[in-house]
Amino acid sequence: QLRKEYYVGALYLGWPGRDSATITNMPGKKRMELHITADRWPSLRFSQMWNQAITINNASAFINANAFDILAFTSIPKGDLVERDRLVIDLLGNNTTQVSLNGVVALRTSSPDLFTMLVNAWIGPRPPTSEFKRDILDLPKSQAGTDLAARYENIRPSDARKKVIAGWGFK
Repeated sequence: QLRKEYYVGALYLGWPGRDSATITNMPGKKRMELHITADRWPSLRFSQMWNQAITINNASAFINANAFDILAFTSIPKGDLVERDRLVIDLLGNNTTQVSLNGVVALRTSSPDLFTMLVNAWIGPRPPTSEFKRDILDLPKSQAGTDLAARYENIRPSDARKKVIAGWGFK
């Protein structure tokens, strides 16, 4: 957002996919991970950014049919997200979408639609940046890609932060 980095992301699939239609229709488990890099990502800003990204990358009817799940997702942070937090969005084998924050399950839906809308926010017609979309679909084989992957892997929440998130009382 305005070139401020909030997270480093990764998309895990059963096999490579080069476009949103292929990835959406791909069977099996899928995962999106966000490793927070911003000192502070206020919950209101988190909600605004995701609502905007979902709105500009998904059909209105699809959004309206899944409004409850979108609201539940954008309401996950009960406080600011901070550097080293990890948000994981899984599409499980039974087509359930599950979202966890620092290892604590925060949301579970019985539909794959939330995952589809969120992945479209990354690789749909209006991604965060064209570079982000390119790199999320195919990590660069350059030194920059290697450095980014290493940086991504080294972002881990502290045990104290995990306890804070557990205290948010997800049901």
